[in-house]
Amino acid sequence: MDCREAGINNSGTAFGGFGMFWNSDSVVKIARFLALEGGTIDGRQVLHPQALAATMQQDPLDRGLSMNLFGYNYNNGAWAFPARLLGDEYPCDPWIVVMSGLSGIRVIMMPNGLIFYYFNDSESFPLKEQSKAANQVRPFCVTD
Repeated sequence: MDCREAGINNSGTAFGGFGMFWNSDSVVKIARFLALEGGTIDGRQVLHPQALAATMQQDPLDRGLSMNLFGYNYNNGAWAFPARLLGDEYPCDPWIVVMSGLSGIRVIMMPNGLIFYYFNDSESFPLKEQSKAANQVRPFCVTD
């Protein structure tokens, strides 16, 4: 039985919430889609490129709204903050993008393409340590 037969009008929009829950496979897939694949599926652009660039803090003219909370900005459903707030070791201006969900779900998209995720209820969010580790794997700021 499809939605129409059940009397449910579905406009084709994505549905989330009401008991639907991300798992480790799904958070990695959505983070890759946003941060690494540029909003494309099978080579076809499915997300608006300028909106995605703003969301991923790749447009310095559109950082979103300042939240006045630990240096975070909010843009198109994603939180972000400049890595320079974590220390002076970044000679460029990299931004770290975070999707934050209920009960300690965090998906962190580093400016060098590394993705961290964790689900916890400990209220422990070690972004400084994660950023330092990610920067050691592949520097955020490449100098020639």
